Amino acid sequence: MNFDFFSAIIFAESVFPYWNVVLFIEYYGRIIGGFFSFVFFAGIVITIVKMSELKRAKVFAVTARDAEKALHAEQAYRTKSMKVWSDIVGKANSDNPSDWLSAVIQADAVFDDILKRMGIHGETMGERLQKLDQSKLSSLQSIWDAHKLRNRIAHTPSTMLRKDELLDAIEKYKKGLREFGYLE
Repeated sequence: MNFDFFSAIIFAESVFPYWNVVLFIEYYGRIIGGFFSFVFFAGIVITIVKMSELKRAKVFAVTARDAEKALHAEQAYRTKSMKVWSDIVGKANSDNPSDWLSAVIQADAVFDDILKRMGIHGETMGERLQKLDQSKLSSLQSIWDAHKLRNRIAHTPSTMLRKDELLDAIEKYKKGLREFGYLE
């Protein structure tokens, strides 16, 4: 039996009359398959992009919510700082010299707390002040002077201050707090 390819096709057409349909699908099926592959691939890419956008939107929403909470916390802290500062001014204006000492120590503590809140690290306030420079705080030397007075008070309990020394130190802390935006 002699096998001829074209005879097989003619025989196949006689047995299977829709052989042309098979050939059509085989030929155009690659094109159609390529088209659907492209559509599915594009769908996957679009889905990935949309998911990343949703993730970013969710992160932004969380960030915005966190920022709002931080803003409220900062406003509450500023209000508290103003109240504490009023107490410091009251002690500074007192006739009692021990209140004066307390006012300087308390003003130093408020300033140190703000340095910590600003993310300036260090074991002591002195170390935190060393990490600042004149560009971040133009009254840096004044703050150092006031801090040295505070250290003298803290380490030598018998220290007596003149009222003008106290008021000068309080004014130096006040100037620094104004620079940082914690006092008006």
